[in-house]
Amino acid sequence: MIKVNSLVVKIVGVILAVVGLLLLLFGVITWNKQVMATGFIACLIAVTLLYYGWRMGPAKESGSTDAGAGLKQKI
Repeated sequence: MIKVNSLVVKIVGVILAVVGLLLLLFGVITWNKQVMATGFIACLIAVTLLYYGWRMGPAKESGSTDAGAGLKQKI
């Protein structure tokens, strides 16, 4: 399985948001409904990516991939 860092998701989200807003602006200026729709969908995807990156939180550095590694055991 591919591990995705939350920072990468946030960066892609911000880039897509900027592109989407530029497309929306260009669509409004030229009154092209297809460009406006593309920019709107790009903004929706960007918001979803930013929310997902925010919910992921910072990456925890752990040397073990064991499922029970995070559990504390009492001796």
